[in-house]
Amino acid sequence: MASSYNPEYSTVLPSDDSGLTWVPTGAVFAPDLHDGMFQLLTWALGDDGYVYVLSTGFQRDKPVILHRVRPDRLTDPGAYEPWGRAPTAAGPGATGPPPSWTARSASCACGCSTAGGC
Repeated sequence: MASSYNPEYSTVLPSDDSGLTWVPTGAVFAPDLHDGMFQLLTWALGDDGYVYVLSTGFQRDKPVILHRVRPDRLTDPGAYEPWGRAPTAAGPGATGPPPSWTARSASCACGCSTAGGC
């Protein structure tokens, strides 16, 4: 069943103590970013230096989309490059097959989390 919760925004919260404490970055991701499919994220650092992100809506009634971003730009909403979507006002889109990568874990691999769980 889909959630009735509608987030006001998403954010990135780094931790340098394995999740005991979190530090606000000031990053704000609008709830309608990528048509509402950028509210709930999981990510892993790829061998090519990009962080690969799977995202969807918090309500879990939307498909999952793939993005990539450089680790030093995790807090920049405009830096995420989505795959499998045509260009929109929310982002440039990407064509061609997605990159080859292996998610090492379903949890965050780069010391960060997203509000609402990663």
